[in-house]
Amino acid sequence: MRFETSRLFLLAVPFAASSLFACDSTSSSPSVDGGSAGLDAPTTTFDGGDAGEASDAPATTGSLTSCGAKQRLDTLGGVSGQGILSAASHGDKWVATWSQLIAISGDGKEHYKARSFDGSALGAELDVDLDPYGLQKPLAVDGAGHAILEQYGKDGWGRRVYDFSTASFGAATPSQAVGTSNIDGNLASARGTGAISAFFDGTVVKSDKWSTATGSWSSTGLALTTPSVMFVRVAANTSGKAALAFYRLRENSTYDITIATYDGSSWSTPAVRNVALADGEIEGRTSLAVHPNGDALFTWVQSSNATPTVVLSALMHAGTGVLDATTTVDTGTGTLSSPSVVI
Repeated sequence: MRFETSRLFLLAVPFAASSLFACDSTSSSPSVDGGSAGLDAPTTTFDGGDAGEASDAPATTGSLTSCGAKQRLDTLGGVSGQGILSAASHGDKWVATWSQLIAISGDGKEHYKARSFDGSALGAELDVDLDPYGLQKPLAVDGAGHAILEQYGKDGWGRRVYDFSTASFGAATPSQAVGTSNIDGNLASARGTGAISAFFDGTVVKSDKWSTATGSWSSTGLALTTPSVMFVRVAANTSGKAALAFYRLRENSTYDITIATYDGSSWSTPAVRNVALADGEIEGRTSLAVHPNGDALFTWVQSSNATPTVVLSALMHAGTGVLDATTTVDTGTGTLSSPSVVI
């Protein structure tokens, strides 16, 4: 399990007594985020869960050439192999988060932990909240010195804002309805403008956004009523345009893929692509990315006993709301899973 930002490489072994380590990476050319060296680009989490990336630094042009001496981040061990390991960076500072197992905590409860680097030294390990269900989203960054955490804690789903200047998390503010433990949601960076969150709140898919200008959350106005969802995805670009996608299995054994785009102030009418079960089941994780012009590219895996496994994609045009015909990206035999798309 690992996560890479422009400045940090994390590695953990998913066993009960595992620990979390980090090493500072260097590349053949420096990044342009204030002089720190970095990776070519942030990469996705290999966590078996939601994919995500969180770094304020734009991509560099050099290749990874070395990684410094590893440093242990946790103090007790017991880093959960089921929770999401996540990290975010801002300049030469970073913060990492992880879930700690019940057997290690000492109070019979799972905890969500964090530790930061201020550019010169590691800070103290932070006990962020309880982590009763191991439900978290990968950190997002707003491009203005903050990382956003969304996690199910002792009071239900809540969001916290991490301030890189003070190396601290703010108080949790509720997101999904108190008492729900629904994992179907996603959090994405919109560098320069903030961050955006989307989630299924029982019967409605909703979306909120974090504004760097106001330093607060507000609703984007999305309210899509649906009896069920699987794998809500949200993505955004630096201008604040975003997209949302999810799928569900209907009672008549067909799938509906729903995609909508957001221009920064309002959502488009959703486009729905129906997939017959005879054409294959939609499997596991999906991925979504947003073009600079706001167009949304969605990818998924589809398989059946009768046909090879395929990776498919569909592009929705933000200006017209038109969803292009499905395109085959790759074909395999039971070996394709968890696609990831980045623009």
